[in-house]
Amino acid sequence: MTSLLQDIVTPAWKMVQEFTSVKKLNFFPALIATLWLFVLLAYQTTYVYMYLFHQSDQVVLAIENFAQSHYFYQAVGLLVLTFLGYMFLKPLAEGAILEMIRSYRSTGGKNAYHSFQGFIQGLRHFLPLFELQSLLTVFRPLSIITFTLFLIRGMWGAYMPMILAVMSGYMFLALIINTLFSYARFFVVFQDKWALEAIAASTTLALDNINVTVRLYFTLLLVYLRTIIIALIFLIIPFIIGVIFAMITATVLKIAFITIITILTFIFLLFVTHLNSVLEIFVEGMWYEAYTQNTTAVKHTEESSHSGGASPSGSTHHMSLSQKTA
Repeated sequence: MTSLLQDIVTPAWKMVQEFTSVKKLNFFPALIATLWLFVLLAYQTTYVYMYLFHQSDQVVLAIENFAQSHYFYQAVGLLVLTFLGYMFLKPLAEGAILEMIRSYRSTGGKNAYHSFQGFIQGLRHFLPLFELQSLLTVFRPLSIITFTLFLIRGMWGAYMPMILAVMSGYMFLALIINTLFSYARFFVVFQDKWALEAIAASTTLALDNINVTVRLYFTLLLVYLRTIIIALIFLIIPFIIGVIFAMITATVLKIAFITIITILTFIFLLFVTHLNSVLEIFVEGMWYEAYTQNTTAVKHTEESSHSGGASPSGSTHHMSLSQKTA
């Protein structure tokens, strides 16, 4: 029986500590992902403060004034670039990380891919991973939470119980789907399958190893609590800054305060980016260990069945799951 700590978590964490090239490669994609997360949090935070302090008219007026300023189109362009960067860099980085992890594990870290080599491998897998990402986006917990909050704002009142019931069911379904499709990206990268083929193969592998898959998936949900922590920090900090800024009367002190806050924000952004990058690599490392061990177990089971008299045709499907295990 697979030990979650010894067989999956420990090897993945060791890889994260020793393999610096993969952290270099993933820093910029993690930065773009962090910026996009901050955009979503800024949107939610603005809404919370707008209704918490009954400042909806002032916020709408500020948005209208900003829309008429010279910086409006630059801000919209930057927002669009951030979104496109997130959409395109995520599958590219995912393919690169998986190939680099495989090279590290297969060579014992002695001849692993460098960042540029990983980038080239990410380009090779970009299209099928982008297709897979597009199919699964609607089942991401963050997407569901964001959409739920949007519905609550638009239909506040009598529809609230129905919205919460429907979206709770949707979230439960998404958790099941994400669990079953957890290995899909590995079949894309390691077995050159397209999205639907990878989803089918992942479902089979997850069901064959449901105990390990479920334990690992719900363990990783605890890791993703970082998003909630960041959201809480992002929600509280503007209030604290606003209170302090209102207490400062001297112009020079206000300028100094703004400068300090800008520097601290930049440092906080770099820290969160590094944290997100390391956690993403760690998560991919754990799923890689689970994938390789599960496909190897399926291969050994099928080989034993075959040697015991099972027909070759009876093991063709499961054997295909382990043809290219790293």
